[in-house]
Amino acid sequence: MPLSGDGKLEFYEIIAPIGTDGMGEVWMARDTRLDRNAALRVFKQELTRLRRRGRYRGSAESSQHRPAYDSGPNYLVMEYIEGG
Repeated sequence: MPLSGDGKLEFYEIIAPIGTDGMGEVWMARDTRLDRNAALRVFKQELTRLRRRGRYRGSAESSQHRPAYDSGPNYLVMEYIEGG
């Protein structure tokens, strides 16, 4: 997990874990720039390599059919839906 010691990843303050799946971990996070909650998916290391090569991007961005707000080399930020 590429989170800093203070529970942040770039502009996102990590709030709580949501779950894990075959692609990695999902966290509830707070976008400190836009003052809104978001779902932050942190990819497993092997999937990060695939995304860098452009082979995994389509399926990652359609994850749970939520719009992607932002992305980085090893994470994707999506709309947070309460209970979803």
